[in-house]
Amino acid sequence: MITLALVIILVAISYQRKKADSDGSSEVNLPRLSALVHLLASYFFYGIGYFSFIFADRMKNKF
Repeated sequence: MITLALVIILVAISYQRKKADSDGSSEVNLPRLSALVHLLASYFFYGIGYFSFIFADRMKNKF
């Protein structure tokens, strides 16, 4: 428990130092929307299928 508290404190201190060192003006270039859709579509459809099977299983067992 003490170790967890120590790690949280050290992470908070490190975060504050990094935040103070940066001027906040650096912008992140996001990927194109078409690339984002292409990369994430498989995960999206997998999630839809996965939860559809879970829902169907629950409905089957309920009735």
